[in-house]
Amino acid sequence: MSDEFRDQEDEALKSGSDPYGLAFASDWAAALGEGDLDLMLGFYADKAVLVPTFSEDILRGEEKIREYFTGLFELPNLTCEVGDGEINQNLQNGIRSVSGFYVFSWGTNLSDMTSEPSRFTFVIEGNAAGWVVHTHHSSVTPKPDET
Repeated sequence: MSDEFRDQEDEALKSGSDPYGLAFASDWAAALGEGDLDLMLGFYADKAVLVPTFSEDILRGEEKIREYFTGLFELPNLTCEVGDGEINQNLQNGIRSVSGFYVFSWGTNLSDMTSEPSRFTFVIEGNAAGWVVHTHHSSVTPKPDET
């Protein structure tokens, strides 16, 4: 990425706009932590495809994605934190891919929290209302072999 393009992205974030989708993954993760199903579904296009972290299925469309998040929101105190090193690239005409790492955590109290490091790729499209997900792939990050 050129320094000029990086400067443009930095300026966009400082101005409160996000024409490059840079804040998308963090916004998505914050919404997940809210546990608000309608807010979560608002990120996805009507016919979006979700390859979810905690399911063996590939889900297409609002009904299937709703079912998945309904179950996920049953985890107590669910949070998601996006890590450093996110890769954001322009694919074509307002369509971007955003890839990186995040950590899902949940539990009833601090002493029994479960954390699951995972990786993601969103294919998003910008429109007047913001960014919408067409494809979201997420999977648990493989653990190094312990030999």
